[in-house]
Amino acid sequence: MQVKPDKEQAFLEASKPFNQASRAEEGNESYDLMKSTEQDHQYTVVEIWKDGQALQTHNGTEHMAAIAQQAPNF
Repeated sequence: MQVKPDKEQAFLEASKPFNQASRAEEGNESYDLMKSTEQDHQYTVVEIWKDGQALQTHNGTEHMAAIAQQAPNF
């Protein structure tokens, strides 16, 4: 994800509860937000799910809908 420089702090603050909620989901094995060391304001989410059903459930959560709604601001 490429984040607007003036929105980076807001993005990081919004990501904290989302990341915590994602990690707490049943079927989540790993969920990490990584900042690029080569490109400014560039982030990657690295996530591992038990199976496709766990990922599908994650994609339908309220916290996923909330962050998707906020994403264009960042």
